Amino acid sequence: MTKTLLITLVTMTALPLPGAAQGNPFQAFVSRYKPPAHVDVVKASLQPAILSGTLPLTVHDVITLMLENSLDVRVDRLSPLMSRYAVASTFGRFEPSFHLNAGMNHDISGADSQLDGAASLSRLGLDFTFGYSQVLRTGTNIGIDFRANRDSSNSVFNTFNPSYFSSLTYSVRQPVLGGAGRDTSMHPIRVARIDQKMSEVEFEIRLIDSITMAELRYWDLVLGELDMKVQQRSLELAEKTLAGNQHQLQAGTLAPIELVQAEAQVASRHEQILVASYGQDQLQDQMKRLITRTADPARTLTRIEPIEAIHQPVSSDVLPIEQAIRYPPESCAG
Repeated sequence: MTKTLLITLVTMTALPLPGAAQGNPFQAFVSRYKPPAHVDVVKASLQPAILSGTLPLTVHDVITLMLENSLDVRVDRLSPLMSRYAVASTFGRFEPSFHLNAGMNHDISGADSQLDGAASLSRLGLDFTFGYSQVLRTGTNIGIDFRANRDSSNSVFNTFNPSYFSSLTYSVRQPVLGGAGRDTSMHPIRVARIDQKMSEVEFEIRLIDSITMAELRYWDLVLGELDMKVQQRSLELAEKTLAGNQHQLQAGTLAPIELVQAEAQVASRHEQILVASYGQDQLQDQMKRLITRTADPARTLTRIEPIEAIHQPVSSDVLPIEQAIRYPPESCAG
């Protein structure tokens, strides 16, 4: 009868990343892509306006709400974080590894001859192995293993019972041709860090595009409101013209065809108002989808009211003609 028991324990010990002693680099990294701390204050100040049916917003409010609620921005934030984890994982091959193995073998068998030293021979063997290994950044692989054995038997011929045996083995392996040197072993880390920087730049570019789109939609909404006022004013003038033509027709000083033309102008103004109103509703829906991610009926029915006006350009915004002639765009760009 043979009984065998094998126990294996492997422990991985992680080394801290470079710079970890100088604070938490992960928190510092994530904080670069978090929304501003005053977002909740802005939301709290806008809640009464949402309940009243009109939501006054500035450009800053739109950008803040977009950064907080846009699902596209939230998804884009994952790319730099994944790159951060990829850089951390490349250091795993340089982390030390400890392993512990324990085995037991118990064998009971009948004696074949008197030379076995017992009528029923029983053997018990215990084996323990403890080791450490690590790959250095120079590409060197070092390892140390310690092994200890204990054997016991009920045989009368065993001089030492139990008997012990131990050994210590160490190894050092250094590639000298392919894969030799620090540059080769650190190559995956350098690639991962470059990918991390690229992902951060790409995220910042996408974030700039999202902010630009939010500003453009805001000013489109402002221009749409101004266009609605112009269309309303044009309708009022057309209706006044129609009323005047009707009085002139009744007085006999105007041909009937002039009245038909005035009525056509009024109908055309009504059509333009409907088209402008539809376009404004489309801009309102686009803005709501941009700044909110919840299907809140109060927010759906709320009408966004841009409170910032388009600033008229001043003389300081335009380069003087003398300076423009003296410094062409190519020299200014350089």
